[in-house]
Amino acid sequence: MSGRLPEVTIEGPAYERGYQYGRKCRDRIMVSVETYRRMMASYAGLSWEEALRRAREYELPILRYDREIFEEMAGLAAGCDLPLAAVLALNARSELTLTGNTPWAECTAVAVAPEASADGNTWLAQNWDWVGRQREALILLRIRQPGRPSVVMITEAGLVGKIGLNEAGVGVCLNALFVPEVRVGVPVHIVLRGILNATSLPAAVAAVTGTGVAGAANFLIGDAQGELIDLEVLPSVCTPLHPEQGFLIHTNHLLLPRDFRLDRGLQALPDSVVRFGRARRLLTLQRTREGKLSLPDIQAILADHVGYPSSICRHPDPERQEMFRLETVCSVVMNLAKRKLLVAFGNPCITSYMEYGL
Repeated sequence: MSGRLPEVTIEGPAYERGYQYGRKCRDRIMVSVETYRRMMASYAGLSWEEALRRAREYELPILRYDREIFEEMAGLAAGCDLPLAAVLALNARSELTLTGNTPWAECTAVAVAPEASADGNTWLAQNWDWVGRQREALILLRIRQPGRPSVVMITEAGLVGKIGLNEAGVGVCLNALFVPEVRVGVPVHIVLRGILNATSLPAAVAAVTGTGVAGAANFLIGDAQGELIDLEVLPSVCTPLHPEQGFLIHTNHLLLPRDFRLDRGLQALPDSVVRFGRARRLLTLQRTREGKLSLPDIQAILADHVGYPSSICRHPDPERQEMFRLETVCSVVMNLAKRKLLVAFGNPCITSYMEYGL
């Protein structure tokens, strides 16, 4: 598999750029709607009508968090001729799907600090693992917003936040976490956009810690100056992790000491532990052998097949039902100093990386 992601640029005031987004991406947004209509039913037992009702509960927390993000979402809804509740549901897709008892796997993420990288730059990277049909909804979205940093991100059409970086050199990766508690608050994907709107690493951390995040998630954040931080966020607590040996790794279970009963990821996704250990081993071996980590080293980790098919490079398990048959939808490597993304649109073991910038 090869090829470039569809590239979409939106600009201007919040409502206007949202309207552009909705108009330009309507077909792909409808793919997202169908994916999450089916996933919410399969994973959480929610009808789409009930999902829309619950999604409206997130309106006020988003408004309080960032009115401009909310206005962009309102414009998006108008642009693609959907009710605002549908756009709210897409952007709260993690929280709405997590109302069930079935975790899913999503992502292996790594970060490399300048002292550990061969070129002295800061690197963030991850495989995004999800249902394969959602690949048809992926876009490369560039956002030019007055008074805030320009942003480039890989996102699902209809979502206003995801994996990416901004012109201030701030970048973010995401890992899903799974705990019993989900509350009405700011959805995880809205917080991702808040991070990408930040002009500095402290501002990015404040975008997470300064509000009540609705669900559980892990945010791996870095900046062009070489600083890295990982934030494990539960609805009631946020705890930081810092680099060791110049790198950070996260998968889909909690790394900090918690009550074991809280961590559905650890209980239901044993491959998360394997993927974490494998990534750490490969990074450590390469540093021991070469002293520094190169871009090919990072890409090789993302293409690793130990534990196949539930490996770092995840392949669909034919024994699972369609909506539970997960795979690496795309692989992303970000050079924060150069404000560049390399994206493999599919499994990185068979797909070439294409370069994108702001």
